[in-house]
Amino acid sequence: MWSRRTPAVVVEPSVPELAAQPADALVSFREVDFDYGEQPVITGLSMDIQVGKVVAVVGPSGSGKTTLLTLLADLHKPTAGAIVWNDELTRSDRHPLSMLFQKDTLLPWLTVADNVGLHFRFSKRKLTRAERKERITELLALAGLEGTESRYPYQLSGGMRRRAAFLASVAPRPRMLLLDEPFASVDEPTRVAIHQDIHAIIKRYAITVVLVTHDIAEAVSLADEVVILTQRPAKIFAKHAVPLGDSRDMIALREDPVFLELYGTLWEDLGEQVRGGKKTRQSPAKSIAWKSPKSRPRNGGRIVKLRVKPKVLLAQALLVLILLAAWQYLPSIESLQGVSHVFDPYFVSSPSKVAAQLRDLATGSNGSVSIWAYLWPTVFASVLGTVIGMVAGAAFGLILSNWEFSSQVLKPFIIAANATPRVALVPIVVIVAGTSLTSSVLIAVMVVFFVAFFNAYEGGSTIDPAILANARLLGASQAKLLFHIRLPFVLAWTFAGLPLAITFAVITVVTGELLTGYPGMGSLIATATATGQATMTWALTIVLAVVGLVIVMLADVIRNRTLHWWGK
Repeated sequence: MWSRRTPAVVVEPSVPELAAQPADALVSFREVDFDYGEQPVITGLSMDIQVGKVVAVVGPSGSGKTTLLTLLADLHKPTAGAIVWNDELTRSDRHPLSMLFQKDTLLPWLTVADNVGLHFRFSKRKLTRAERKERITELLALAGLEGTESRYPYQLSGGMRRRAAFLASVAPRPRMLLLDEPFASVDEPTRVAIHQDIHAIIKRYAITVVLVTHDIAEAVSLADEVVILTQRPAKIFAKHAVPLGDSRDMIALREDPVFLELYGTLWEDLGEQVRGGKKTRQSPAKSIAWKSPKSRPRNGGRIVKLRVKPKVLLAQALLVLILLAAWQYLPSIESLQGVSHVFDPYFVSSPSKVAAQLRDLATGSNGSVSIWAYLWPTVFASVLGTVIGMVAGAAFGLILSNWEFSSQVLKPFIIAANATPRVALVPIVVIVAGTSLTSSVLIAVMVVFFVAFFNAYEGGSTIDPAILANARLLGASQAKLLFHIRLPFVLAWTFAGLPLAITFAVITVVTGELLTGYPGMGSLIATATATGQATMTWALTIVLAVVGLVIVMLADVIRNRTLHWWGK
């Protein structure tokens, strides 16, 4: 959205004449109006933002403060009036503009260092790896985040996440930085500590800043000028210079008489707008009450590894023993055998007989078939079908989540296809591929594809717009948005469904083998059932259950290792 050259003038043709722009103004609003449809938000707004200054904008809720930022970021266009950029001050190759959104825009799969350096992945001006590392290390030190380079966002406290997000927005060293309620989510002591660091960083790199905030103390602490907006439709009610200098001690500042007087004045002006024009002076306290921050947190949270507790394992083992004991001995009670077929030894067999059958299946002894020749086709078809289905579903989900028109056109067809029972399609698959391994793989693909597709589509279509807008402002092209933002989100959602997908694959492949007779676990179960071999049927069912459990556990390990940055 932003090119390296900021447009000199964005003007509505109906504006007959604009006031001259001061030479030291980086950008000027000239009689700017903005409407959401028929709803006026901003009307007749004019102001100059001087280069290298911090301008705080406060006003009643819903007065259009964030809209003002989106106009500066070119995310919206003025309905009328002009936003005039100083062409003389925007000729350098410096990155034009960054924005710290109120929402969290850190990418969860990137480390702190990679999040801070996200702009370097998008920028056409390439830095060497050493230069990128030097700049990132410098910023982390300035914000008190040393030692967090290799941590992931989920391992950071709320305050540390906001520091990291702020560093990501200043890493390009933009001419202008927009801050939208950046620290509203952190507690007061942490906020004051953050103010100390970010004010120093802003002044160090001579960044022009527009800060939107509801916190008057924050506005006075950080700003060189505070602008108060009226109720919607917003225009400027008052401007106040902040004569506190560039070097500020945020803790001592709260006791400064100038700070306290200005704080009270701003409360008076803001209160007049909130109360509909009634002046109700609120005398400032002798000091702004707050708790002195303790030592700044410099270590992220611990990585939480989920392990099965010994008590759980013990309970599971005990449950298995109870079930095996009941299975072994209840059918041997004659009084129960006449009650139901459930207790008939012929139908339910017993653990001891099943164990003997499993031994024969594993070794091929006592006239039994060898299970390995039947197990391998089932497992192979399930795994291969899962891989193909996951890749195809993820790709299709990524495509449709990015093209809304195609998504709307194909939606009813996709729903209808997913609602069709897969068993009903088995004869068609057999006609096409024959009774072969290929047919088993295709049957698995038909199930897994939809699991992967719906997960991928959800992941691609629910990306927070603030994340996409932030990436664009950092210089991302459409292609880089696709590969660096959209694709990782889609893959994360796809891998999240891997255990479920492979479970469905095993079930479907076995069902297909039951129907087609292709050599596999399904056909072996069908033969055992047809010949009345209850013990064989139980043994094969247990093998399938154990194999399925192992496959799902492996899939879970793959998912957790792939999505290790997801955290708990």
